[in-house]
Amino acid sequence: MNDDGHTIFCGRCGAEMNSNSRYCMKCGYLNPEHEANQSMQKFMPKEEAHRVGEQSFVAQNEVSTQPVIGLANNSGNHVACFLVNLFCYLGIIGFFFYLAYQMDPTKLNTILYSFFPIGCVVITFLYLFHYSVQLLFMKCNERWWKAWIPIYGTIVLINLGFQSKKKGYLFLIPVVGIVVLIMALYRLGKLFNYSPFLSAVLPIIFIPLMGYGSRFYGKNQYVSSTDSKIVERNFLFQKILYRMFIGFIVLGAGLWVVANFTLVKTKGRQLENYYYVYAGKKFVKKTDSMIKEKKVVCDFVKFNETSGVYYFFSYNVRDEVYLPFSYFREPIMAYVMVDITSGTPKYFVSVSDGTNGYPETAYEDLSMEIPRPYEDIVFDSHAYNVCYFDE
Repeated sequence: MNDDGHTIFCGRCGAEMNSNSRYCMKCGYLNPEHEANQSMQKFMPKEEAHRVGEQSFVAQNEVSTQPVIGLANNSGNHVACFLVNLFCYLGIIGFFFYLAYQMDPTKLNTILYSFFPIGCVVITFLYLFHYSVQLLFMKCNERWWKAWIPIYGTIVLINLGFQSKKKGYLFLIPVVGIVVLIMALYRLGKLFNYSPFLSAVLPIIFIPLMGYGSRFYGKNQYVSSTDSKIVERNFLFQKILYRMFIGFIVLGAGLWVVANFTLVKTKGRQLENYYYVYAGKKFVKKTDSMIKEKKVVCDFVKFNETSGVYYFFSYNVRDEVYLPFSYFREPIMAYVMVDITSGTPKYFVSVSDGTNGYPETAYEDLSMEIPRPYEDIVFDSHAYNVCYFDE
């Protein structure tokens, strides 16, 4: 035991260390008894050290639930990371703006109708992903600048997934490299406590979650400094760039919508029309299925599978078939007319939600051009040949 302190045992590796040491010299685990580490208490386990005589034992982490705190002394300079990413990102956006402006410098709205809006969104998404990889590296105590080196950055990412220093080089082998990368993404998702499968198939979403999120790499949480002010500053850097990314995505998407307003409106109308057509077709298919299964009942007439004209009516098609998003919109009223006079059933359908729809139309003629303002369908629900499904 030293004269200027007492002996404690590291809660991470169990090695002896002096109570005046800021962290374990063997594994880097922070000493909660040191005065300079008091600002880091919010990042450390809540267990208290147990004192026995003149010795104390730093409470051991529960491996299954508690993260291990360590200094990220191998992650690189956070200020340099922020500045490099800030200037490179703004430089690329500025270069795109310049190219768009040069198409016709006499008209500022040239930018609006150029590649700049959609290019701005694409570049921002890619850069958000790239910056997230750097944050992930720093969180795993790896140098952030390694993400800037083509191929090598991917090798480092694979090594982190396999928790190895060599397996990443398998990426250099054609075909095998892709398989290894997918496996590494799967393992990274598991290490960060995200869905492994989704992490492997949707890295464009889950890598940013790993980098920007608050979850740890395995059971290790590396902090950038023991000084709370530095920790807050580094989080501020991340927040600034994140908000800038979101801002440019919104700006680019907004400019594109303004420049293509007519197209957006047309596509929106077509999508809305598709819903009416989809509802009508689903109702017809349900009717055809019930007829074939002989599950049809009529109140005033006997249903004949070889002749006759019959109607199937519904106040809300959702009650008969599944319609996506039907709970978020007005109920769709519809009827299906089945004409079996020629022996082979012919189907006609009419649909309306009180605003839009279409009058009685042959099933084979349904298209996205059919729907129009149509407030109510014309139908006598008390007619003698109205039938329903006997389920």
